[in-house]
Amino acid sequence: MKKYLKMSYSKKTLEALLIAIYILGFYLNINLLVWALGLYLLFWFFPKTILSLFNFELSDLIEKIFFNLTLYFFFLTPTLFFLNKFFSVPLSWETISLILLMPTVFYFFKPSKNKSNFNRISQKGILKYILGYRLLIMGTFLFLLTHWVNFHFYKFIPEWDGYSDLIKIDEIVDSGIIQNTYRGFFATSVAIWEIFTKINSYQIFSFWLIIFQATLIFSIWKFIQIYSLKNKFLQLLPFFGALSIPVLNMEIDMVRPQNILIIFFPIYIYFLFQALRNNSTYYWILSSLIAFFGLNYHEFFTFIFVFQVIWISFNFFKKLSPHLIDKKTRPIFVFSLFSILLVGLDLFSRVPQLKIITGVGQSIIRGLLNVSQWRWWFLGSYNNDGVDLQMGWPGFVGALKYYSYYLAPFCFLIFILLIFLLIRKRNLFKTNLLLKISIPFLVTFFLFAEIFPRLNYLYLPERFYLLIDLILILVLIPLLNIIEKTSLKRNLFSFFLIVFFIFSWLGIGGSFYVAKNKGSLTSVNEYQAALWMKNNTPKNSVFISQTANGPMIKYFAKRNNFTPNEEYFLSPQIIDTIGQIKSLEDKQSVILEHLQKNAKDFTKDRITLDDLVSQITKGKQEIGRLNSQIKQINEANSTPRYVLFSQDKFNSIYTQRQWWMKGNFYGANLEKFNQNYELVYNKNGIFIWKIN
Repeated sequence: MKKYLKMSYSKKTLEALLIAIYILGFYLNINLLVWALGLYLLFWFFPKTILSLFNFELSDLIEKIFFNLTLYFFFLTPTLFFLNKFFSVPLSWETISLILLMPTVFYFFKPSKNKSNFNRISQKGILKYILGYRLLIMGTFLFLLTHWVNFHFYKFIPEWDGYSDLIKIDEIVDSGIIQNTYRGFFATSVAIWEIFTKINSYQIFSFWLIIFQATLIFSIWKFIQIYSLKNKFLQLLPFFGALSIPVLNMEIDMVRPQNILIIFFPIYIYFLFQALRNNSTYYWILSSLIAFFGLNYHEFFTFIFVFQVIWISFNFFKKLSPHLIDKKTRPIFVFSLFSILLVGLDLFSRVPQLKIITGVGQSIIRGLLNVSQWRWWFLGSYNNDGVDLQMGWPGFVGALKYYSYYLAPFCFLIFILLIFLLIRKRNLFKTNLLLKISIPFLVTFFLFAEIFPRLNYLYLPERFYLLIDLILILVLIPLLNIIEKTSLKRNLFSFFLIVFFIFSWLGIGGSFYVAKNKGSLTSVNEYQAALWMKNNTPKNSVFISQTANGPMIKYFAKRNNFTPNEEYFLSPQIIDTIGQIKSLEDKQSVILEHLQKNAKDFTKDRITLDDLVSQITKGKQEIGRLNSQIKQINEANSTPRYVLFSQDKFNSIYTQRQWWMKGNFYGANLEKFNQNYELVYNKNGIFIWKIN
């Protein structure tokens, strides 16, 4: 007992007191206390207790942040997910607390080597500490300011994806059961967060997860330190560049599983850089956690996983290369290699996310072989994220908008600078570790964004530019290091800086323009209507409405919604239930006739097998969607029904997109509803009619 009394008494006593206050606050429902201490325990204290198990301590603040985030999202979350899915352990406050308690007990009863009592810190010491991080503080402040301005324009979470995830998270919190396995870690991570801290998931989405995406800013700062940039203006460039990419600014605010990739891709690059630089097992473990468990956050983590396997294999062969020559150990080496290969193949067959790799590979090969479908330009019209979402950026103006939004002028300059320096300094790739890590990613993402779509394989090409942008911002730092070491003339150096800063401000201005004119799927007027619906309609009501009104109805009003076919709103007469079902069945008949025609064309060698399979797949998806609508209509007959139409859907930049106008029934005939149904709500262009 005396040994335990000699440990760092003051600090651990305070930590124990904070835990006791948190528990007391939790049971007394003192929410502000639970929010603050819950965040501290989850994202600071718990990672510290895990490190104590291995007698490991981190002194660098940013590395602590990176480690703490990695431990929460890629260790604690998967642990609780698997306990729930495979052992039916409910996701509850008690379960989470028990998991956190185990390393905590060890931490408190483990004697410390050195006493760590609190010392008084002078004002000068605090000022010196802050000044040491002044560049990081400035970059973080600008990041937060940018997204505060964006949310000033949005008012609410801007896209539907976030709301569908919020609904899943609410179900997990209420039931303690994780239903979805696809991207299941994302909903689980937020549910754990909400249960333990009592912070509402909507606040986590609209505030905390946006702050967490400042990891790009932190990574920039770390690499500036590593590459020892001295010029103050050069130090500022990457920060301004990170804020000048419209697509990145928009995606940061549209919180969904993809945002975990935005948070951790820069962290992964940093961990991999340090693993290769220092040959450190610690960094290899952290980067591998992100690469492997990231697969159940978003499928784009597959690229990180593949490159992680390549880097680990490369280092493995590098270390064991002498054994290839040694005849005595060669059989053991070959047997070990063969065993690893078998384990890898078994892993690919068992993990659904890894099956994507073989499927994508087969699709790319089929596309390459179908030379007749190659095209040099695809931006004019292409299917994206489902067969029903037709995208298009026609003409020169469309292409200019596309690349300005997805690549940004600033990143285009980095791309040109990278090519120029690679040509001028041919050994640059071999000698610069960050470029050695980044360029393979860059080439891969560029293939999916620009090359494969032209060779008849097209899958979310614009999403790859988000990853290209993240890499280019980090790549800029070693390029600036080279420029700083090169004796450029003062006028040329000034011109270089001015051009980059002008392009960064163009991108920042463009981001604000898009945010202001795009707005949110739910406007302030629609939110007021949602509150009216929540307070004045039965809980089992069904609202027949436009495609983009899902968040307004399902999340804010807590009611069911149904999107009919376009004839329901566009036709001059009221279409009753029978008419709606008949219209949907007619559409199914047209699809079946089209598939029969494709089958005949195939027998006559007019289309290829790949084309036939593609058409059958699309037809099957569309028929399934129509069947779902028919089922919804039949179920809605026995419940209170309303028609909702919002003219606010035509007050944003989305009106430039044909699919948006079609999906939200632009040109709807509303007079027929006035003549047949009771108008129960009419404010600011939002109309609600009661059917029954």
